[in-house]
Amino acid sequence: MNKNLKLEIIKKFDTQLEFAKAIKLNEQFVSRVITERSFLSPQEQQRWAKVLKCKVDTIFPEEVYSGSI
Repeated sequence: MNKNLKLEIIKKFDTQLEFAKAIKLNEQFVSRVITERSFLSPQEQQRWAKVLKCKVDTIFPEEVYSGSI
């Protein structure tokens, strides 16, 4: 589980649903990214970081950023 991502989402949006609405994605997909069952492209990671107002490496540690576990 990507705890840093989940923490930032909760801090900034209160719920995954509100974050999903803000980035115009399905809440289930957001959940899959948080639980590391789906991975984002580097461009999408940048977009998520921008919406969350944090650095990419804060919410996507190197292991997740590269798409490996």
